[in-house]
Amino acid sequence: IWDTTYEGYQVLRAHAQNPDEVKFLMEQTIWDTVQTSDGIDLYIPPLHKAAAAGLLSDIVYEVNVEDLGILVQEEKRHLATRKAFDIDDWNTYEDIMAELENYVSVCNTNNLDCAIETIGTTAEGRAINTLSVSKPGGGSKDAVYIDSLTHAREWLAGATLLKMMDVVIRQADANAIALMDKYDFIFGPVINPDGYIYTWGG
Repeated sequence: IWDTTYEGYQVLRAHAQNPDEVKFLMEQTIWDTVQTSDGIDLYIPPLHKAAAAGLLSDIVYEVNVEDLGILVQEEKRHLATRKAFDIDDWNTYEDIMAELENYVSVCNTNNLDCAIETIGTTAEGRAINTLSVSKPGGGSKDAVYIDSLTHAREWLAGATLLKMMDVVIRQADANAIALMDKYDFIFGPVINPDGYIYTWGG
């Protein structure tokens, strides 16, 4: 029942009042569900809108998105027109890998030692790269390893890691400075390059 355009799909937020309602919502097969802190989001294909309305007659809910396809197309147009790496936006695998090279230069500026290491190669021949970050002369320290995008569609995880890495490398605040005094870091921003590149295709 699912397609990649999501044209006409509704997103409803249901507010279950008891465990039986939660169970009921999660067991239905005509919609997909995502549990949030504010309720249970229901993704409903156009074909099943009428049936869903009937099933939800005794459930408290509101319509969050009338047509998910419009939002999907807007985001696709945005991604198609973006030009280069942007820390405040989604970034392609190629742009992230290129930006790792730039971060090495930023490290040097901020008196940090950084090195890119290829820890493996994917089935399709792409490099799985990490960036190690340490403070020279700091002696032996514990290392913190952080990676993302093992699950390729979890784009927010990758964006969050890049933000963390940026703050640490730029020594942007007192917390970042204190962390570098105490730890070395190894960042793996795209652990599943093949899958991540696939998700950019739709």
